[in-house]
Amino acid sequence: MTKATLPHATAPGSEEIYCISYLRGLAALGVVLYHVRIDLWVGFNALLVDYKVGNSFDRLVAWLSLPTIFMGSGVMLFFVISGFCIHAPYAGPRGKKLDLREYTVRRLFRIYPPYVAAILFAFAVQAIGYHLGFLTSLDGFNYAMTVPMLQNSFAAQPECNPAFWTIPIEVAFYLFFPLVYFGLKRSGLGTLAAGLIVSVLAIASSVLAPIQSNFLPYWFTWIAGAALAESYRAGTLKPPPLLIVVLGIIALGAGLFCTWHARATTGLDLYAGLFNLVESFCYGIAFSVLLWWSLLNAWFYQLLPGFAHRALMILGAISYSLYLFHTPFFRLCGWLWIQSGGGKPVNYLTTFPFVFLAIGLAWLAYQLIESPSHEAGRKFAAKIKARAPN
Repeated sequence: MTKATLPHATAPGSEEIYCISYLRGLAALGVVLYHVRIDLWVGFNALLVDYKVGNSFDRLVAWLSLPTIFMGSGVMLFFVISGFCIHAPYAGPRGKKLDLREYTVRRLFRIYPPYVAAILFAFAVQAIGYHLGFLTSLDGFNYAMTVPMLQNSFAAQPECNPAFWTIPIEVAFYLFFPLVYFGLKRSGLGTLAAGLIVSVLAIASSVLAPIQSNFLPYWFTWIAGAALAESYRAGTLKPPPLLIVVLGIIALGAGLFCTWHARATTGLDLYAGLFNLVESFCYGIAFSVLLWWSLLNAWFYQLLPGFAHRALMILGAISYSLYLFHTPFFRLCGWLWIQSGGGKPVNYLTTFPFVFLAIGLAWLAYQLIESPSHEAGRKFAAKIKARAPN
């Protein structure tokens, strides 16, 4: 087995771009901070409403949690970065040609082995929860649906890892990437416009049928990342015009408002699905503009001190494993805490050690599963390409 390594720096001309790793790491950390509160903290409202819960210090540090309610939007940043990273090797006049066999093999090895390992881990956590009495069933059907990635089609999200909903969406992006590839090579703006129309129509149709777990509402977000890769690799990416920057700021504000409003009111049940999709769409626009600006302003990321650089590079490298494993890990830790202490932690600061533990677990998963699988995919794809007739 090839020893897994983590990136330390970006060599000139390398495919690795500092800002991509940094933003991916920040997105992963944000999603983790968003989820850890669910199983390992009583919550802000519990402390605010009932003064018998906790003390003054607990209520004071609880205010630190307020930004985390917006950090679930990191998923949209993942989608933008995914579009960029998938298309980047093929982008620009010097990009390699798309070989469907090589592409399929590499995507399969990249995403599926760590995903299967995460399914087994989540099911093991489910079994522990059932044994401890926190769950009434093992939820076997839902886990069976995750193996062929049909959880969204059958509304079968596993109890111990609801974050699995994004994986079939990501795979759908992979499946339709050839269309994006040829579209961007022929008409970049036309492909981007088509993606925008598809996503807007999909979001509008959610009033008639729930499609939040369908990839179409997020299609424009992913294509925007791919379009940025095409322009960046071609050397034609210009600084975003002021109008685009303003649009990105407005979209970010609208996304933040939607997030706050969804948690501040319960009177939108009829349009909750539409509201959530609009929220995601706004974040997608904002993060696309953020990536656009970041690609052209590398100096900003060079201001980070060395320890922050190293931490974000590691988080960026292990982000997929961290996303896959953190939710069932927090679920298990929450059950064990309740089992030993009788209730969820009251002080918000208690969540931070579990965040570091989740990062450690993800690092192990990256070293033992994700990186070797990725390397195996590269070797297998190279063999297939070598055997192909000229």
